[in-house]
Amino acid sequence: MLDNFVTLFVAGQETTANQLAFAVMELGRLPEILA
Repeated sequence: MLDNFVTLFVAGQETTANQLAFAVMELGRLPEILA
């Protein structure tokens, strides 16, 4: 998941808002990664 986020962030193909929305969605879906 982190690799996907980094790829999207570095590639610059998505807007910042979309990246943040994706990150929040993933954190909500997989709360164990917050630990």
